[in-house]
Amino acid sequence: FRSFENEAKFGADQMFLCVGRKTATAGMKCGLHEPILCTGDSDEFLEQFVRLKPSLKTMTYLAGTVRTPVLEQGLARLGVDLSIVEAYKARALENPLKHLGDFKPDVVLLMSPFAASLFSEAWPNREPEQDVMPKLCCLSPAVQKALPVAFQDHAQAARSPKLSSLLELL
Repeated sequence: FRSFENEAKFGADQMFLCVGRKTATAGMKCGLHEPILCTGDSDEFLEQFVRLKPSLKTMTYLAGTVRTPVLEQGLARLGVDLSIVEAYKARALENPLKHLGDFKPDVVLLMSPFAASLFSEAWPNREPEQDVMPKLCCLSPAVQKALPVAFQDHAQAARSPKLSSLLELL
């Protein structure tokens, strides 16, 4: 249970590990009790999972259609028979940068490869100029890698995939 958007498709009798307070709140609204709140990235999630349920051999993972394979690969290494249910789809707004108007940000925080891809598609100058392109702070190297080569000089990845590390880039 990794995203608060999954709330409508999850049963109350399931183990309730989650990342993030929004996910925990959404799960509780659906009748799940006592969420086990994991912090950090997928690796920390897996470490906590092992500590809490070392004998668990089957699991359902409610996932988005756009995701990295880190959690799935980690659970497979642990011998967990994983059933993946694609429970939500991230979607882009039409012309998302129009909401900026004349505002020119100094920094853009990119939290996922999907967001990086959408940003690079939406940015008006596909070949960025040094004085126009904002600093691109990426949550992880995977996020930075999703940016086109022309954007790489403006991008930097956080030292670890945590919001606190991302904010250190500012």
